[in-house]
Amino acid sequence: MNQFQLDAFEALPEPSNYFEGVRTADPLHVDNVLLFYRPHFLEATQHGAIRWLHSRHILVSNFGVPGVAHLNMIPYQVNQFSAILISPYELHFFTAIEQPLSAWLFMTFETETPLAFQSEQNPVITLSASHVDRLATLASWAVQRKYNTLQSNQFIAQTTELLESLRPQWSRRGTTATQIASNSSHALLNRISKHLKANPALSLSIAQLAATSDCSERHLRRMFQQRTGMPLGAFLKKYRISRIIQLVGRDGLSLSKAAEICGYSAPSALSRAFKAHTGRTPREFFKPE
Repeated sequence: MNQFQLDAFEALPEPSNYFEGVRTADPLHVDNVLLFYRPHFLEATQHGAIRWLHSRHILVSNFGVPGVAHLNMIPYQVNQFSAILISPYELHFFTAIEQPLSAWLFMTFETETPLAFQSEQNPVITLSASHVDRLATLASWAVQRKYNTLQSNQFIAQTTELLESLRPQWSRRGTTATQIASNSSHALLNRISKHLKANPALSLSIAQLAATSDCSERHLRRMFQQRTGMPLGAFLKKYRISRIIQLVGRDGLSLSKAAEICGYSAPSALSRAFKAHTGRTPREFFKPE
């Protein structure tokens, strides 16, 4: 990064509300854009475990040492000057950043249709020097915080243009779980991922996971939280809800079928869990606009 880019990113304030950014009075393709910068990976991990699954896209750009982003338990290598797109309601966390020299820029935004920027095959993209310059310009604008209507529209338009320029890369195949599974730091997470995939009802208890991972339940809990920044029990609950959202919203299954696949036999249990993690009941969530 050059000095202009670094200064622009470091000047971004920490958000007081992670769901409110720059809005426009005349919504374009993208709206409610928020940028913030994390120069330390530990901060990114600690802040990453939010209470609710949410409807925002997240473009995470890496300007420092390589790391791994896990999207619904699938790990993706994110190298320097690469970015990863996280789709709405996609459970995510970051691991394997072994040095303190990290630099992550987060851009979160909303679209009229949640899957407008859905990555078809590969959520990881390479950032050109032009892309980094555009991000730095947007960051310098975002520091102002207060905009008139014209400035807001210009900011949203520039953000939309940037995202559209990145879109072609999201259809290409990238480095996925099978290509980085040999990394020893991912062994535990890979075992958990395999067991979740092998048990579509997702009914494995932490005790069962510990047994299949050849470790004690206490050790499994401790190692999982150390690597992901979130408790294993909370992760499993969020994973089930995230999976239901994908099965219904992306794959077109009925809610009852998705609930059956994910191990919810009672509608009342599903409704309570769904509201706890999204803020809405399934009926409210999947109600047509």
